[in-house]
Amino acid sequence: MFSALSHNLAPWSVSKAKLASTCALAFRYRYIEHLPEQVTSPEARVGTAAHEVLERVERGAALDASLGAVATRLELSAEERARLEALAGAIGRFLDTISAFRARGDVRQELCEERLGVDDELRPTGFLAPDVFFRGAVDLAFVLGDGRVALIDHKSSRKKDLKWHASQLKGYAVLAFAHFPELRKVCSGIHFLGDGELVWGRGLSADEIRKSVRDWFVAWIDDAAIRGSQPDPKPQVSAFCDYCGYRPVCPAHGIEVKADGLVQLRTRRHT
Repeated sequence: MFSALSHNLAPWSVSKAKLASTCALAFRYRYIEHLPEQVTSPEARVGTAAHEVLERVERGAALDASLGAVATRLELSAEERARLEALAGAIGRFLDTISAFRARGDVRQELCEERLGVDDELRPTGFLAPDVFFRGAVDLAFVLGDGRVALIDHKSSRKKDLKWHASQLKGYAVLAFAHFPELRKVCSGIHFLGDGELVWGRGLSADEIRKSVRDWFVAWIDDAAIRGSQPDPKPQVSAFCDYCGYRPVCPAHGIEVKADGLVQLRTRRHT
């Protein structure tokens, strides 16, 4: 089903496949050379903290207590803590939306941070199983009585067109189809924490997943393997660079020391 190259680089995830297409050099640093990230942006740290707060409150913890506990555990700076606390209103609105969803839907099962995996034949397996080929952690999932499975992924960014997340929505549909074979339809949504909005994508029927999405999925992973296996990849400068942890070692970036002694990364844009 999948190419030998894809097997050599397994296990795959949405973020891994997307990184191969976004920047093959960053992919090589992370997944081939296994180089630890050199820096973590404040945006990434606040995003990680927000995800953990959401996980805690979805499991029943109080919002205020979760904000403080997560900020302390992750050792956020005063500025990062303030940015996290500023998201409290958006988190509260999301909880209200989910409460209303539960009230009007026939929810048979609710899953939080559910880790799913499939093997190279797209059969269900464990997230850390020896035969796992593709895996993902679903932030929030609802199994409904009418045969639908609703999947929600949190993004700390502001709202973007769902086309930017199409590969994730389809990849997670493949995971859901494997683990819930009785499902009739997968409905996936993105919760944009920056705006406090939950945006639903087009639902995918079981028949559509079986007949077309799975074929797309195989081609997507095989293409990512080709892109990520370039022997001498060049950096691909884009907006992603602002969040990349490999900027200090990337040839597309440099180090600038200001007069006050502060160190700042300088990007050399390609023309």
